[in-house]
Amino acid sequence: MLFSLFSCSTLTFSDGPEWIRETPRHLGYAVFVGYGEGSDGTEANESAYFDVLSKIGDELGCSIEGVFLSELLETGAVSDLGARVVDSYTAPGDDGDYCFVMVQMPEESLYELKSPKYEEALSRTERIRSYLDSALSAYRSNRDTDTIDCVLRALDESLSGPVTDLSFSPESLLDRAEGYLRNIELSLRRGSGASVTVKMERTKGLFHPPVSGGMIRARYVMTDGEGNLTEASVPMKTADNGSVRFIKVNPYMVREGEVVFSVDVSSDLLFSIEAKAPAGFLDGFMALLESGSVHYEYRDRGKLDTEGTAIAVAGYDPDGRLASDCGAAEAFSAYLSSAGAGPFNVTGGRGDDDEAVLRNLRLDSPSMENYVILRIGITDEESGGGVFYARAESRLSIFRGNSLTPVTEQDSYAAGRGESREEALSDAFRAAAERAAGMALSKL
Repeated sequence: MLFSLFSCSTLTFSDGPEWIRETPRHLGYAVFVGYGEGSDGTEANESAYFDVLSKIGDELGCSIEGVFLSELLETGAVSDLGARVVDSYTAPGDDGDYCFVMVQMPEESLYELKSPKYEEALSRTERIRSYLDSALSAYRSNRDTDTIDCVLRALDESLSGPVTDLSFSPESLLDRAEGYLRNIELSLRRGSGASVTVKMERTKGLFHPPVSGGMIRARYVMTDGEGNLTEASVPMKTADNGSVRFIKVNPYMVREGEVVFSVDVSSDLLFSIEAKAPAGFLDGFMALLESGSVHYEYRDRGKLDTEGTAIAVAGYDPDGRLASDCGAAEAFSAYLSSAGAGPFNVTGGRGDDDEAVLRNLRLDSPSMENYVILRIGITDEESGGGVFYARAESRLSIFRGNSLTPVTEQDSYAAGRGESREEALSDAFRAAAERAAGMALSKL
């Protein structure tokens, strides 16, 4: 079968090899001839290579120029297709140079690739078209973040293999996603403490409609189980009026800092696109995400007045004796400080039971609005393989004024380890104090 593939009704070439005027037959091979023009031989050559790949793609039923052009230019062949350049001709023209290139590939390879590649490209193209239809529908309903999600899913598909519609190139789809993202604006309505209302609008057109069901991600700093600062985030969705209220529900959120709100895009989807695209492909999109963020500075004063609250922390060794130098009070105070809670007056507790510790605390700090006591006791010890372990149990109680009945009680436990018994006990006291402090953040 003759695959022909070059025709030009407006140009005639009397010079040059015969194959530029009539595509030859090569037994067992499909032959394609491409033509290109340019300001010099290099541009003309690249244009001809692009053209010949376009003709091969027409036979396969999908666009392959963007997939194989670089390989063909560099090596003169496309290994996946079994195609190779067998001849080329470049000559000067009226406004630069023109170039012909002849490529052949085994007919058997063409037949094998044609049906499955074509069906795969058709299926991929239809999926992209379906995503874009969904994007348009979401946009008409003012669901702009759903629109961006659909376009990015189309982009992810376009990076997965050839398509039959050249308008569905990764670059064009990324431009669409960036266009939709660029038109979204976040704003804040004054809040109290760490709570604030966020509004999402589309800033295109005469009216700025609110974005319904818009996905927003809130990022903030919190303390982990050991009092270290770490970033946390939570997704939020706007109501039909484009607004959503951020309310502090995480007790480990630091008491003073800022919350950063930005358009929320699926991290899994972005990761998939980055894995398939060239390095830096999403840089512009990610920069738009960051530049569109809004920052809310807050200060959460907490529930208890720091100047009107006294705290005592008492530690007890495995025999039930008061361990005044166990370091639990210092660990408890340090954790609260790292979370921005306080400053509270934290001292070492004295007494064998709750009543005694509370009584002594009231004697040391009279007329306080609130009294907090934390008692930590070592309840178990083990050792093996040169390592010592200890378990500590704790109870935190909060009392109002002169009351003997706690308004809050929280029990917890923690474990410690060390190369010596003393290290294990010290580690258990520290861990128990930090665990109790973390749990107490929602109460203090």
